[in-house]
Amino acid sequence: MSLPLKSALPLSDTLEALKLAGDRIVISDPNERNWLPNIVERGFRLYMSAMVPYVLQRPGHTPMRDYTAAALSGDVEKAAALAAQMEPARLIHDKWLVQPFAARKEIAIAYLKAWTEFMGMAGGMVRPPLAQSLTPSEANCAPTFKRSDCWTANVLARWHDHFAPALSLKPG
Repeated sequence: MSLPLKSALPLSDTLEALKLAGDRIVISDPNERNWLPNIVERGFRLYMSAMVPYVLQRPGHTPMRDYTAAALSGDVEKAAALAAQMEPARLIHDKWLVQPFAARKEIAIAYLKAWTEFMGMAGGMVRPPLAQSLTPSEANCAPTFKRSDCWTANVLARWHDHFAPALSLKPG
């Protein structure tokens, strides 16, 4: 029986842990950028405990799911092409949801909740002591997002353009 673990350590440390523990553990690396190489080069089959699958995908636009399926079926070229299409979304994700913590140890829950509400999910209120963010309707972003067919760089740029000035955010 293998113990599943999430490792947010640098990839080199994660790989060292795998080397030492052998098949006694199954590790998930929450960095989506590592997911495709982890499948193809290292045989990973577990991705858990990260927000990327639900903040960078939506019904009818599931690039992570699609590239995962392609990689697991052996079509690495198709998987790489699909994964590359996520880069504009990754950059916005990193700026608003990753860099605040990396730079200032700021938990980006307010940004995450605004993002999920912007996508039409229930984000809800931020609990104290964290500060509340604007809702998508307050930023007048939702109509633009709902007209888009997919989670594109254009839509993400509009999210950024609407939220950044209103929130006076200065991530990383």
